[in-house]
Amino acid sequence: MRKHGLQGVSRGRKTTTTPDPARPCPQDKVNRKFKADAPDQLRFADSVHTAMGRACAAFVIDVFARKIVGCVS
Repeated sequence: MRKHGLQGVSRGRKTTTTPDPARPCPQDKVNRKFKADAPDQLRFADSVHTAMGRACAAFVIDVFARKIVGCVS
């Protein structure tokens, strides 16, 4: 996105949550360590919505290569 001069849209106030360190997150399969020693070991997904709300896309990114390996729009 940076290469093409695009950036994400932020709406409203930025808020974050504060996790309770005493309670583990059962859905966190990688323990928040997004590192891989080789390609195809770990991937994550992200989605993008336009400011107009007319189109959206979902991306699958290989953590090792830091490249998009799949896309749906």
